[in-house]
Amino acid sequence: MKAAVERQNSAARSRIWLRLFWLSAVLTLAVGVTLVPHLRDSTELVRMRNALLLQSEPAVYDWTPANVPAGFAVETAKPLPLYADIVTRDQLKVDGDDWATALAIGRHLLPDGRRQGGAIQADLADTYTRITQQGEGYCGDYADSFTGFATAAGVFSRPWAFSFDGFGGHGHIFNEIWDSQRARWVMIDVFNNFYVTDSDGEPLSAMAFRAALEAGADDLRLVPVDPAGTARFP
Repeated sequence: MKAAVERQNSAARSRIWLRLFWLSAVLTLAVGVTLVPHLRDSTELVRMRNALLLQSEPAVYDWTPANVPAGFAVETAKPLPLYADIVTRDQLKVDGDDWATALAIGRHLLPDGRRQGGAIQADLADTYTRITQQGEGYCGDYADSFTGFATAAGVFSRPWAFSFDGFGGHGHIFNEIWDSQRARWVMIDVFNNFYVTDSDGEPLSAMAFRAALEAGADDLRLVPVDPAGTARFP
């Protein structure tokens, strides 16, 4: 009698687990079907990734290269030889002037103002070649290459990125450099070929630019990094 009851209980548990399995399989399939359209769209893939990684924390920006936050990744390896050689060959480093160095690097990455777009998604060497010889590259490619050159020239650079569509795939990224002579950050958007100055002609940081826009400032000026290049930002 006891053995029969145990068999019945075991069979009941098996049926319950089987039902749970099929229910889980159906739910998984249903979720998978709803995700299929998104899996075909790189923008939606980026949105899903960002949703999983999103952390509700304010941006920390009031730091200097002397006190880098623990969460900020800094390249500690030697500069890429290709980049170091180009910095020397083309005299991109202006001794005692970090901002002039940044502008020289920006102009170097904007030959003839030719930019056809399209993400490169390659290493720094290939990225540089395709930017300067074929005019390819998205803003991220320009930001990466700029950082590589700034590092090779001894200038500290950090990126700023933001989204146009709620953490989706449509956004922008640009650089700031730590200007040792001014002892503050200065932004430079190489891809869009501009930086911002105030009424005194002083280049602004990203946050100073943002604050000025929020305050409705009407004395801002967008200055081309390369005057001969195409302005991508009206």
